[in-house]
Parts: sequence; C-alpha cells; structure tokens
Amino acid sequence: MKTVRELIPLLIQTEEAFSRLYNNIASIDGQYNPKVKTAASVLARQEGEHAKFYRSIMESEEYDINVEVDDSVFEHARRSLFDFKDSIMYEGHSSTDELLKYAIAYERTNEDVLRKIKGSLEKTEGNESLITLFNNLISAECQHSSTLEGFIKK
Repeated sequence: MKTVRELIPLLIQTEEAFSRLYNNIASIDGQYNPKVKTAASVLARQEGEHAKFYRSIMESEEYDINVEVDDSVFEHARRSLFDFKDSIMYEGHSSTDELLKYAIAYERTNEDVLRKIKGSLEKTEGNESLITLFNNLISAECQHSSTLEGFIKK
C-alpha cells in the first residue's frame, strides 16, 4: 500500500505540467483570441497555486497524510502523469481546440484521482479538514474543465 504522502509529489508534478500547458495555450492562441489567453493565464496561475498547496500539505504537521491508499490509485496517478507528459511532448496538436480537448480529458482524469484519494481519506477518522481541502481541489478542477469547454468551437 502507498500513502497520500507518496502521492503528493505526483500531484505536484501534475499541477506543474498543467500550468505549463496553460501557459503554452496562452502564448499560442493569445495572439488570436484574447479571451483564451486570459483564461489560460488564470488557469496556469491556479495550477501553480495548487502545486504550492500540495507542498504546504507535505510540510505541515496539521494533516495526517500517512493514510494508506490502494496501490491502484497510486498507479493510476503515476500512469496519468506520465501519459500526460509524454503525449503533450510528442503529439502534434494542430489547433487550440485540440489542446483544449486534451486538457479537459486530463483535468477529468486528475479529478478522478483526487476523488479516489478523498475516498481513502474518508475511510479514516480525523481527516475532516484534509477531506475539505480535497473537496475544494476537486471543485477547482471541475471548474477548470467547465471553463475550457466554453472555449471549444462548436
């Protein structure tokens, strides 16, 4: 079994990768669509804040992050991160819409990982404040998906 503590570095890397992706979207499409540039810049900043948040959890003694999670959750998070990094580097995306669809898919995968971690936290007592924090993160990631969907050309 792995622990939430062991998952957090993967979550940090994921948030940092998302931040870079959104900065790239802002710079690529920003010259053509100021609204996309603004939204992508805000999302990049928010993802950077999420990474900082995870670091603060690691450094804090307030939360019990030694809660065990099923190995499948850890593997899902690890595989998602590496798939995300590999495909963003090697797949050619010919349009901003393709990048946005790609980002939405991975935001949803990240939401799923966070829900599974939260489920593990709910099985133990004394993690109410950490569960609340994960609920807030899940809500933020859901909002990211919704924001991105609004920019895809129908």
